[in-house]
Amino acid sequence: MAKIGRWNRYQLLVNHADIKPYVLPTVLFSKDVLQLKEQKWFRVRPCFGIGDCWVIFKESPNEYKVMVDEEQIFVENELDFYQKVKERMERYHVLIMEELVYNQSEYTEVIVTTHKEGLLNWDVCNINLVNDNPSINISYEEIKNIAQCTSEVMGEHIPLCYTTVIKFIVTEEDIWLDDVIPHYTNSKWNQYHILRTVPQLNTHLPNTQIVTSLPECDWIKASQNLIIKPCYGQNGIGITKLTINHNTNTYQSHHELEVLSHSRLQNCVSHITNNYLEDKEYVIQQYISLATVEGSIFDTRVLLMRNSTSNRWEVLCKVARVAVKSYIVTNVARKVALLQEILPQSSVYHSSYDIENQIDRLSISVANRFGEYYRDSSRLGIDIAIDQQAKVWILEVNVVPDLSMYKKLENTSMYDDVISKLKEIK
Repeated sequence: MAKIGRWNRYQLLVNHADIKPYVLPTVLFSKDVLQLKEQKWFRVRPCFGIGDCWVIFKESPNEYKVMVDEEQIFVENELDFYQKVKERMERYHVLIMEELVYNQSEYTEVIVTTHKEGLLNWDVCNINLVNDNPSINISYEEIKNIAQCTSEVMGEHIPLCYTTVIKFIVTEEDIWLDDVIPHYTNSKWNQYHILRTVPQLNTHLPNTQIVTSLPECDWIKASQNLIIKPCYGQNGIGITKLTINHNTNTYQSHHELEVLSHSRLQNCVSHITNNYLEDKEYVIQQYISLATVEGSIFDTRVLLMRNSTSNRWEVLCKVARVAVKSYIVTNVARKVALLQEILPQSSVYHSSYDIENQIDRLSISVANRFGEYYRDSSRLGIDIAIDQQAKVWILEVNVVPDLSMYKKLENTSMYDDVISKLKEIK
């Protein structure tokens, strides 16, 4: 599915009469537009992704102060400024430039998530304040109305987009749309909102939150362990455990086999985002202490197919992946076997029968819910975790599950059986 970038989103929104008053003036970045800009503050950022964002203050016709993260650069002429931006952001093919028409010190950032519930109406389901400014009164009703209208416009033009994240800048006088980010099928934030409204599924979902600024997140103040995941990704790439020692104010990042300690949260977050997340959007999740086999954690991939005759979902097989020791993800597996073979060897062996039945029921419920949104799907791969208390958790739904792991089973005929059954539904 083709994704549309910020420039296309800007054009959709600025042409809508009810939304236009809230949209920041935006142009495609070029040498020519620099010469025309009278606005003191503006921002350059990529059309796609959440990578480098340059905030620029035009101190005089030929002098620019550029702020990137915590770095400040002074540039003496437009050509040098243009070259520096292009060099630093060369991996992005298209850049946009937005006029920042609000006071750069007096504002509050509001993050709103909307979701298209039941394929009918867009509802506001989550509101977060990033840097709450007590001197600014926030009109939540107006923000909700703008968010719903914006989501409706996005939904009309973006097929299979059922969740959006909308960032607002709120000043004493105005509300501005700072960014609009559609979330597609494989987004973990989208999947969370598809499942969370179903009561029998909600209690099996790890608490999850979209994050734009981890140091500002309230969860940091209350948690000891968190999991950070890119919204999009596969094979466990980028997933990192963050451990917080509130007594010593120290922080530890654990990614694959690399465990590092940090004395400042900002340093820890910068290390994680720069090295593991590759400028991607990410969520934080409740940490789950997974059940183990011989000291290694494991999880389960449940493969389901939709019966072409009855249109009902059926569980084909449940495969356990046992992680390499000291890994926090199972995608790097030292062993792949049927779940029924692994459970008796595990730390939750006493609940094996109940666990398998519960996983079957839960997986069918997840598939039924996803089938409401993605009606052409004929197979799903659901990642399920079991914690040390034998509780079952839903980790992720794979709309196009990878079948290669079934080749690693000792019973080599299982792979052929899976392929044969899947061919029946095509």
